[in-house]
Amino acid sequence: MPACEEIGRVSRAYVSAHTRERVHSTRLYPTEKRCLVANFNGAIPPGRTIVTAQWKMESACSVAMSSASIYGRSAQVMVQGVYRGWAYIKAQVTLDNGEIYNQLFVVEVLEGPYFGDENSLAAGPTELTATA
Repeated sequence: MPACEEIGRVSRAYVSAHTRERVHSTRLYPTEKRCLVANFNGAIPPGRTIVTAQWKMESACSVAMSSASIYGRSAQVMVQGVYRGWAYIKAQVTLDNGEIYNQLFVVEVLEGPYFGDENSLAAGPTELTATA
């Protein structure tokens, strides 16, 4: 997948070495599809690279994930809103020196109005992995 071109910070987390407790919040409507990005540039030492990015979702109910990838010092995945509710997602990257960093997301799928096409979507999978 090419680098995501999302405008602003709606679905892009800039991971910080100084505020590790930050959880990035994103909102979608059902059927909306966006790229979720964890940019680790501000959290990992210069010269380090991401070799593995694993995306984990707590339960497959509200969101569908697809197309996990690594782009430079960022990990990204496509998410699609399926059914109203929340999905808790963790991006876990392994660096070339074996260190592991995490970024947490909460994705809220907003309530209606509904147009009938939401029932055609399926949530899941709960885990995706990308390697460099």
